[in-house]
Amino acid sequence: MNSLVIFSLLALSVLLSLPALAASTGLGGNLQTVGQAASYVTTNVSASLTIAQLVGTVVGAVIGFSGVVFVTLTVYAGLLWMMAGGNDEKVNKSKTLLRNAVVGLFITLGAWTIYILVLLAINNAA
Repeated sequence: MNSLVIFSLLALSVLLSLPALAASTGLGGNLQTVGQAASYVTTNVSASLTIAQLVGTVVGAVIGFSGVVFVTLTVYAGLLWMMAGGNDEKVNKSKTLLRNAVVGLFITLGAWTIYILVLLAINNAA
């Protein structure tokens, strides 16, 4: 039962992260051709990604995925706490899981802040 719940939450977190991953990777492929055929302006559409854009896309996807993991862990910890039934061991397990999820969120936000600061420093230096 426990492994089924963990697998279900992991599958849910992967499914919930797909829209964030799709949004961060951009819309490539034949979209420019379709836009031209529909008489839309496509002159500002970039056909290739630079290294900086690729790194930004990957970092954005990783940070988005870690946000989904945080929400999933928070919900799972809340469910464990509600279903503890007064069992102190289960309550402590859920508190530890919730605390670890919050610490992971702060680490992710710190990494994102460092990424933004480095990006701003590089852009100002150029």
